[in-house]
Order: sequence, then structure tokens, then C-alpha cells
Amino acid sequence: GHDAYATAITQVSAGTVSGDVTTARLFMTAQTGSGGQAEVAFQVKGSDGLRTASMIMRAPNTVAEPTEMIFDAQRFIIGDFSSGAEINPLVYSGGAWRLNVLNVGTVNAGILQSLSGASYWNLSTGAFRIATS
Repeated sequence: GHDAYATAITQVSAGTVSGDVTTARLFMTAQTGSGGQAEVAFQVKGSDGLRTASMIMRAPNTVAEPTEMIFDAQRFIIGDFSSGAEINPLVYSGGAWRLNVLNVGTVNAGILQSLSGASYWNLSTGAFRIATS
């Protein structure tokens, strides 16, 4: 049998000068079959045509594969627009996302360790080591 595939793309462009490619797009795709998936993507593109920010929701048809929420951005901000409060809990730098702000009530963990692994605290066994060099 053949797999069915459907796509819908809605795009709105706005610009102040001729040739401005600033866009906001909504993509919706669905593909049947074991390798298929349903996907909705929201994407905005700056006037340089290169910088984008996207949010994608994906549900694979294969039950063993996880559903996904994918964010493509250089800054991640959570805010309460009614009060004007904003925090930047994650920072992207050098090809990696790093935790910037963390307010925690309870932490459930097995091992706390330094990046090198030389210093650690195994919370399950009590093993503890502070490396001096």
C-alpha cells in the first residue's frame, strides 16, 4: 500500500521596503504509515532571511518513538506579560544550552559531580570526594 501525505502551509509576510523577507509561517503536515508523523510548526524569519525562531510539535506514528516539542531559538524567555516579569532560564552559548536561573524546591538526584568527575557526592551510597587538583 501507499502512504498518504498531506501538507498545509500558511504564510504571512510584512516589510517596510521592497524585498524585505520578514515572514511568519505555520506548517502542518501529516503522513500515514510506520515512518510517518504529524507535525505542526510555527516559524518566524527576520528580514535578513537567515535568522529564524521556530516551535515544532511532532507526534510520530511509531508508538516506540517519543513525541517531541522542539524550539529553535537563541534565547528562551518565560514571562508573565500582565506584570511585565520576564526570566531567561536558559542561555545558548558555544553550541550548548546552559541553565541560567534555577529556583528549586526539591531536587531528587543520584550523583552530584564536577564536570571532570574528580569531585562527587553519591547521594544514594554516601560516597563523597573533593578533589584538590
